[in-house]
Amino acid sequence: MKGLGEVTAISVAPAIGNAGTYGSRGTLTAGNAGAMAAAKLVAEARARAATVWGVPDDAVAYAAGGLTNGGRRLRLAELASERRLAAGASFTVPKLTYAGCAVGVVADLDPETGRVTLHKVAVGADVGRAVNPALIDGQLVGGVALGIGNTLLESLDYDDRGQLLTGTLMDYALPWADDVPPVIGFYQEVTATTNPLGLRGLGECGNPGLSGAIANAVCDAFRDLGVGITALPVTPRRVWDAIQQAHRHAAERGPSASLTPSTARSS
Repeated sequence: MKGLGEVTAISVAPAIGNAGTYGSRGTLTAGNAGAMAAAKLVAEARARAATVWGVPDDAVAYAAGGLTNGGRRLRLAELASERRLAAGASFTVPKLTYAGCAVGVVADLDPETGRVTLHKVAVGADVGRAVNPALIDGQLVGGVALGIGNTLLESLDYDDRGQLLTGTLMDYALPWADDVPPVIGFYQEVTATTNPLGLRGLGECGNPGLSGAIANAVCDAFRDLGVGITALPVTPRRVWDAIQQAHRHAAERGPSASLTPSTARSS
């Protein structure tokens, strides 16, 4: 701390490595390390205050940036202004921590073009402990947007010589704002037992599950034909080809099923 109220920000890069915060590990690793460092700092502050007041450490209470004993009070900033007050800690994840997620979609499927139009997405997650509910909502919606790109649009395409054909944003499709439908996000808190704060990651919740949900919705819409989607992205061409293939197989087996536009629900 500096002065009477300014907290010096310290980089948490060593806590998460130089590769970034992928895999929903930022809050899990740096958060636990920060909590451990904060506990050490409070212990140091209590010891200093106890020395000032001539009382045992356990007679000093801490709350909301202040230390108290009887009617006496010292702020952390006051202690830090007299002598540097700092603490550090590191946290190594002893065991992988997983989030539980579920995704459901409502979509329209056009059999004439193979186009998939999303109308609603619901995504839920077990977050362990909700550190910041607003950020959780943002992570869930952002994950859905990412998942829409992965599922419906994005593809690394190569020619026969191995040359990448989608190397620029002119060729590599990304979702637009109007590709993202209303998203219903919700979460529950079941404290994880793999780290002191009981945290779980959730950055991926709207992404992998969405791919399966959308593919299942296509299959559900044309279940009478037995349409199967087993590859991504679920482009109009891939859906149309799957419909035509299923239609040919159905014709070989007997009377053709109806190919009418459908609204599908899947999770």
